[in-house]
Amino acid sequence: MMTITQWLLLKVAEECMEVAHRAAKAAQFGLTEIQLGHDTNNITRLLSEITDFMIIFSMLDSRIGKCADCIDMLILNEGDDRETKVKRYLKMSQDLGQVEPGEV
Repeated sequence: MMTITQWLLLKVAEECMEVAHRAAKAAQFGLTEIQLGHDTNNITRLLSEITDFMIIFSMLDSRIGKCADCIDMLILNEGDDRETKVKRYLKMSQDLGQVEPGEV
């Protein structure tokens, strides 16, 4: 039998996959496309999944009380380095002709 913390971690993983799925659909079909049988466009659906993730993450934080500290650490100590890293990978993709020129 799993603990509540383990269950919340599984929900975090599930929500991350749903965010990834919606982001991929938005990239493939466009942000404003509305899938047949649905009422909302891809950006709205993506934002809904991100919201679901944030809610589950907040519930996990309430349970273990460490997530906020981790977020502060990432933002304050590593955020700039991580942004630089992401921008470096964007430049590599642009240099290979896989992504249009431009800044994030």
